Amino acid sequence: MNIRSKMSVGFIVCAFALAACSGSASIGLTPTDAPVSEEAPAEEANTEEAPAEEAPAEEAPAEEAPAEEAPAADVSAEAAPIGELGASRSNPFTLDIPVSGSSLTITVTEIVSDADAAAKIVQDGFTTNGKAPEGFQYHVVRYTATNSATDKAPSNPWLNLTMYMTGSSLNKYAKPEDAWLPQTECREEIAAGVTVPCEVAFLIPIDETNRMLIIETYPNTAFLAIDEGAAISAYASTSAKSTSGSDTASPAAIGETVDITYDGVDISYTVNEIIRGDDAATRVAAECETCDKPAAGQEFILANITVIHYGDIKTPDIAFSPYAATFKTVGGMLVEYEGPSAYAPQPRFGSQPAVYAGGTFTGWVVLSAPLAETGRQIVIYGAPSSDAAVKRYIAIE
Repeated sequence: MNIRSKMSVGFIVCAFALAACSGSASIGLTPTDAPVSEEAPAEEANTEEAPAEEAPAEEAPAEEAPAEEAPAADVSAEAAPIGELGASRSNPFTLDIPVSGSSLTITVTEIVSDADAAAKIVQDGFTTNGKAPEGFQYHVVRYTATNSATDKAPSNPWLNLTMYMTGSSLNKYAKPEDAWLPQTECREEIAAGVTVPCEVAFLIPIDETNRMLIIETYPNTAFLAIDEGAAISAYASTSAKSTSGSDTASPAAIGETVDITYDGVDISYTVNEIIRGDDAATRVAAECETCDKPAAGQEFILANITVIHYGDIKTPDIAFSPYAATFKTVGGMLVEYEGPSAYAPQPRFGSQPAVYAGGTFTGWVVLSAPLAETGRQIVIYGAPSSDAAVKRYIAIE
């Protein structure tokens, strides 16, 4: 399965949940010294440790919940019970603490955050890998994946594990498509009980703070601190709940913010800029030579759009996916036109997997419309629904 296929599956789920698959009641964290739970049982200790003075040290844990007791002491510095550690961005865990899902156990062993060192790893990975653009830097995450499936069936990390990065910008960054490493995401199946080393690269803004790694291995989601002391508190507020642009007869204007509430969550959109005609076609062609060209009698329309996710205080670690939004064009004939199969310039609106509560993201969307249409507008579907309550109209001419 290629990256685009893998992302598409996740985005379909995210679109219908208005969330980027985040959040879990239990993250299945396992302490670093988990082998303690596999030490000789109490009876073995008694057999080998006959001296009375040594026996109590081994017996006490056995009588007082053996496998749970020692690990809890190891994470006491994190000031949270093991069941809560890492379950929220406000309380991320650290390196070398395994995270267990239904079929995989993931342990992050190293994060290379030095920009030069990480860039060299990426450039040495494959000659086709891209360089970090200005204002961005690579991070390389090294981890192990263990097939811990109870049914002993093979497990593929490529299918059963997703990682992202986030930070104080409240954006959720996916792995870039042009930064492959020889062991990226461990794409082969792992036999039961086998552990393999893996690595993956991320590209995020240099000025990002409170950086964290997000580990999603069904059914659990965990947050790992990259920066020492990283923590992001819950944020949620409400939009102005403006009804501007609610129908084609009274569309909003370019630069005007429109608000949509769906499933109790407030989202706002602003169309900042419009580029049409030959200029738009040239920019789109530069992104993809084999993509659609404007059909006869039509033109491409590039729209620069900003989204703000206001969030829900009850679910602060649920992120809104811009993929939940759909953009079309409409004109005087009241026909809604789908967007073309083409890439918008960077930053693309759809390249951002998700935005946490309080976060914002701006990107380009490529649309098309007949030249003969008059009074053209952009239609924003703020949710996976045709309900008029989640549609807004922006006049672009």
